[in-house]
Amino acid sequence: MLNARLRATQQRVILRELCSARTDRHVSAEMLFAQARENGFPVSQSTIYKTLNQFAQAERLLRIYGPRSFSDTNTHAHPHYFCTARIVAP
Repeated sequence: MLNARLRATQQRVILRELCSARTDRHVSAEMLFAQARENGFPVSQSTIYKTLNQFAQAERLLRIYGPRSFSDTNTHAHPHYFCTARIVAP
């Protein structure tokens, strides 16, 4: 289901479904934690971090490291840009 290298546990299946609710999605562990709670799925943040890392190792997600870490459901090669400047409105 997930990958031959990962066992399809209930937590992995639910978190994978949440990650891929929309195609080509960028999701942080914090966003996924909030979404899981909103959907009534009790999961710890450490489980989410661990699962995201497992998905990345199994090449099911692409990890993006910058000012904040994100996971990308699009695993094909493509660029990512981070805006690091703070823009203050006058």
